Amino acid sequence: MGINDLMKWIRKAHPEAIRVYPKRWKDPAIRGKKVAIDATLITHRFHFAIPDEAERGRGSLIGWYNLMQTMRANQVQPIVIWDQRGVRDWKAPEARKRLATRALNLGRVRHEESRLERLRSLQEVIRKLKGIDEEERKLILGVIQVLYSRQPFPATETLPTTSTIFARFEKSPDSSSVSDQTAIISQDTSSPSTSVSPKNDNVTSNESVPSGPTISPDILSNLSGPALECFFTLMDIYQQYWSSITPHDPIRTKEISDVLEHVRDLENLHQTIEPLPPSPTPPMDISTEVLDEKIEEVMSVGPAPETPRQAQLTKIEGGILASLLDTPTTFIPDEVEKSTSSDMLERGMDDGMRMKELEILIETSPNIKRVFEKALDIPTTAIFERCKELLVKMGVPTLEAEIPFEGEGLAASLAKAGLVDFVGTEDSDVIAYEGPLLKGLTSTKEPLTLIDGSNLRTLTSLSSSSFLDFCILLGTDASPRIPNVGPINAYKLILQYSSIESILSNEPNIKNRIEDLEEFMRLVKNAREVFGKLPPIHQGIELKQGYLDKVGVEKFLVQNGIGVLDSGDEDERFEVVYDIEDAPSVGEWDESWDDISLTMNRSSKTS
Repeated sequence: MGINDLMKWIRKAHPEAIRVYPKRWKDPAIRGKKVAIDATLITHRFHFAIPDEAERGRGSLIGWYNLMQTMRANQVQPIVIWDQRGVRDWKAPEARKRLATRALNLGRVRHEESRLERLRSLQEVIRKLKGIDEEERKLILGVIQVLYSRQPFPATETLPTTSTIFARFEKSPDSSSVSDQTAIISQDTSSPSTSVSPKNDNVTSNESVPSGPTISPDILSNLSGPALECFFTLMDIYQQYWSSITPHDPIRTKEISDVLEHVRDLENLHQTIEPLPPSPTPPMDISTEVLDEKIEEVMSVGPAPETPRQAQLTKIEGGILASLLDTPTTFIPDEVEKSTSSDMLERGMDDGMRMKELEILIETSPNIKRVFEKALDIPTTAIFERCKELLVKMGVPTLEAEIPFEGEGLAASLAKAGLVDFVGTEDSDVIAYEGPLLKGLTSTKEPLTLIDGSNLRTLTSLSSSSFLDFCILLGTDASPRIPNVGPINAYKLILQYSSIESILSNEPNIKNRIEDLEEFMRLVKNAREVFGKLPPIHQGIELKQGYLDKVGVEKFLVQNGIGVLDSGDEDERFEVVYDIEDAPSVGEWDESWDDISLTMNRSSKTS
């Protein structure tokens, strides 16, 4: 979203291009002006500013109401511009990155769900181990030690899984006996007399498997029922853990394209459905659920790469599992040996320490999971429609940016035509249009910040076409960045050669970094068409502030679980809104919003 690293470059190279207004809407340079707002993006930011997932549907409404009231209290005239629903082909590269990022976060959510289930199982089995015979405990852990030493991971066809064995138990009313359980183990190996041994998948059928420790299923024949159950549960836990740290193939472009095509079909279907009449209780939007189901169906290729915080939990979990074995260090993967729990292993970890560590992990894992769930919880169509309805009732002029353009582009066009003074958004695309970008709308305690794109271009001494090529070189929603060409280098190259074509003709080292030159130039052309042409302004466009239906607005807010409260501000007599279920007193009211970005910093590289 926006032009990569452009704001960082401006702060370093041309800080004089940035104007800061600490008084926000009260500032004389802002008060009384007209601001065209990128409504789609601002709705996202209000949505993500609410920490409680259950209340986010109301968060966008609360944010919009308070913003409109604050602006109007200072005679600032808002105009909101929504993106027309539908597919913008020029955004396909960015759409693929966002989809890959969503798949990544979805995988990390599933990873933590599996971890939490595994940790609770381990907690329970440690409790049960205390109640079985010491010799049985030693036998169980000894067998697992042999199987999970630093030998190749045993294949599932060699070692039966818990689910396979328990499924057979359920079929027989007499299957609780130790002898029957032992027989099942024998049936799941290649023959009753064959040992269970780690298998090396890297050798061919004509090669011999390196010699290693072997275990006969008969060794477990004297275990009691509870002890054998502990063994199977532990085997499942160790196998799941080992699988969770095994690298998997990256997401492939073809799979992403399949999902994008499916989403397009869903969107086309959605637009053909006759809208229902307004209801006090808006219908639940399930589009994100359908999308996630499709992502998991065609892009599920194993656990997602862990974040550093997830990796730390994995190391500690591995340390706990290793500490159960007679010789822990033979189980611990290299990265786990370096974990903070390794000192506990050296000292020896008893069951009390293990349970304490498990409690910490069980408490921490859901918190990490919520971070990724928050990223997945994007505003639904129903939320957008409620926000639109609120703004119409408040008399705010509302426009729609028609495909292929977006809201910030139409807002920049209005500004260039002198119809508005500023473009309110966080999207730096406005600068590529050479429009006046006003940032910080959703954070009431931070200053408003203005960067005029036309003024910035003058400071760079670049022509309009060269300035646009500079922005494109940084990477946009329509085009990728050339590897290892950052803002400083890009600016030097544009100053020297004026255009992207000239750079590639004169700098073969840079040209050779582009994998598909023809595709790259096609995307550059797309970006030039998007940012080099201002969206058209229809004749008769209405920007006059409308009638504020105060009674209708209040009724609408109450229907959505929101109440109205006087702000108590002597300079600005307006009302703010709050969640009815958690109404604050005037003195406790805090109208600040977290500055949370929708776009993920990390995106998956597709192949």
